[in-house]
Amino acid sequence: MEQKVLVCDVDGTLAESRQPICEEIKSELFRIAKEKEVCLITGGSLELVKYQIGKVPSGVRIHIMPTMGTQYYIIKGSKLTEIYREELTEEDKTLINGAFWYLAEEFWLDRYAELKDQLDDRGSQITFSALGKDADLKKKKEFDPKKKRRNCWKQYLETILPNYEIKVGGTTSIDITRKGGDKSFGLTMLGEHLNMNPRENFYYIGDKIYEGGNDDAAIKMNLHYLCVQNPEQTLKVLKQI
Repeated sequence: MEQKVLVCDVDGTLAESRQPICEEIKSELFRIAKEKEVCLITGGSLELVKYQIGKVPSGVRIHIMPTMGTQYYIIKGSKLTEIYREELTEEDKTLINGAFWYLAEEFWLDRYAELKDQLDDRGSQITFSALGKDADLKKKKEFDPKKKRRNCWKQYLETILPNYEIKVGGTTSIDITRKGGDKSFGLTMLGEHLNMNPRENFYYIGDKIYEGGNDDAAIKMNLHYLCVQNPEQTLKVLKQI
């Protein structure tokens, strides 16, 4: 890899949905981080990402961009530094939660879980997980593997919330942020922080690099990228960097 910055999605790329990153993959990330900048960008919350990556060795710096890059932190050893945090307003949250209520009514989604268990307010993003946040991983994988259901929900939500960013993420979820608050925004901010041109210096690895997927920033920004199928494939790629 000639690029100076390795950017990785988390769920589906480095780990199974909401699960810890395995020790082999963490070892490779920490090795690479000694020579290059490493950034994890995800729809998950800061708390979830910290749980997934675990302890970062002393002297290793990892850039963390939760909630689609609308938040940015740097972890170096045990120290966490906040760079920015773009919060939704209470009005935003009311509109988004209302739209999810209409979605659940229209598509009978309350048959899978209660709405309170489906919604996750992450500050700068609200996520709807159809089976609930803590559903069984096997059931989540089987629910919508081709994303047909969620693409339909996304189209419905776009008619209600035309001024917000709506992405298909994870295995059962829909992520909503403010307009422009997608991974393109986060990676642009990362480039500014590092004083680097993302197109020339970033290499992106993700499992949803397609139009409308939550890794489509790689396409929009014309980055060097690789679309993977699972964490096992990612591990093979990391070993070659």
